[in-house]
Amino acid sequence: MRAVIVAAGISIDPNINSSIEHAVIAAKNCIATSNIDTQDIDYLFNVGIYRDSNMVEPSMAALIQKGIGLNLDFLKFSVKTPAFSTDIMNGASGAINAIHIADALFKSGKKGYVLIVSSDVHPSNKVIEGFSVRPNGAAILLAPSSHSNGFHQFSFQDARKAVVGENSYLNFNNQQLSGRTSITIETKPDYYQILLESTKSIAKQFCEKYKLDLNHTALIAPSFTQDFATQLGETIGVPSDFVINLWSKYGNTHTSVFGIGYYEFLNSNILEQCTNLLFVGAGASLNTGCALYKL
Repeated sequence: MRAVIVAAGISIDPNINSSIEHAVIAAKNCIATSNIDTQDIDYLFNVGIYRDSNMVEPSMAALIQKGIGLNLDFLKFSVKTPAFSTDIMNGASGAINAIHIADALFKSGKKGYVLIVSSDVHPSNKVIEGFSVRPNGAAILLAPSSHSNGFHQFSFQDARKAVVGENSYLNFNNQQLSGRTSITIETKPDYYQILLESTKSIAKQFCEKYKLDLNHTALIAPSFTQDFATQLGETIGVPSDFVINLWSKYGNTHTSVFGIGYYEFLNSNILEQCTNLLFVGAGASLNTGCALYKL
């Protein structure tokens, strides 16, 4: 058994500046598209990073679970199985980590559905000039399948020389009472170029190892910059028309890149021309995650 994508949903309303609300809306849209009951979901993984008021506890996944009404009280209301939710944080690669976990669950014999949600907003719940991530949310619903389609290979690799190119943190000494509505992000001027070069090398090795037919492969990759995904696709050999570049429409989608990217792919004119979908995540001190999805 392997993981297959059943449905996807997004939330991009610019008037919404809550990470929880974006994730809940995206999840509800995803579930509605799938025609399943919310209570059929067994696992909920949240991969969002930038959240409302810099909350640490409780888990964002638990609050999102409450928002969509998933198995809220399995002692009071009878359900087939209680749902498990947790946060999995690894930046723009987090969704691939979550998909890998879901795939492992299915391979171990677990049945049911896994919902992966993501969302990012400024902790002040306002639009702040200079904050690089545009408020958004996304959701992907996975199920086990014995057919040939679905996720086939995964790879997670660090560059030989790690570079801490971007730090996000709270400076409590300076921010004090504004700590719930502020965040400091320090990015080295050349970080994204260094990250791009590292990602190119690792993704190219992945394609060569599994002998991908790149002429029939679509690419979903982070939109850290205007041409990050485009340059990555050019290097590994994916036709430019098959690169899902989200920048012009969505800006930096950060942790929602794969949910929004897959949603865009489903509604594109290249769907029928592709047999493979390549997910490439990047970040976290030059870490690259790759996943091959056969259509």
